[in-house]
Amino acid sequence: GTFSTSVAATSISTCTPCPKGTFSNVIGASSLASCTACQLGTFADNVGLSQCKFCSAGFFGNVTGLAACYPCPMGTFVSRSGASSCDTCPAGTFNPKGGQIFAMDACQKCAAGYYSDQTAATSNSTCLPCPIGTFSTVSGASSLSMCLPCPAGTVR
Repeated sequence: GTFSTSVAATSISTCTPCPKGTFSNVIGASSLASCTACQLGTFADNVGLSQCKFCSAGFFGNVTGLAACYPCPMGTFVSRSGASSCDTCPAGTFNPKGGQIFAMDACQKCAAGYYSDQTAATSNSTCLPCPIGTFSTVSGASSLSMCLPCPAGTVR
């Protein structure tokens, strides 16, 4: 996690820590070039690290050399650590919060009688009511075709 440009140094005080967003596992490193940028899905939030840390679930790192990972935006989630991108909420669901970990917690289903064919939706305003003369008992309906015609002799 450090390097020294001093020749014949006799003290650890001549060692310079690698900057945030980088690491070095080289013993006896002699230049800043030995500090390597953290890869996608990883970060170094402190100086002088010998390895990068994985982004936590709910966060992602889509560029190299990060000092901190980004929270997944609304309409998305990520359940694994070390992610370089977030997964979108599927059609029939929405996520009004960022930084979510699990799809089942993050992506809320449209209520029965509603549907949405949009992915990465951020609010329930994308959930549209089934048209007059149709119904759906399924929550999380992902298309208009999931709205079924009302049986003969019934009204909606």
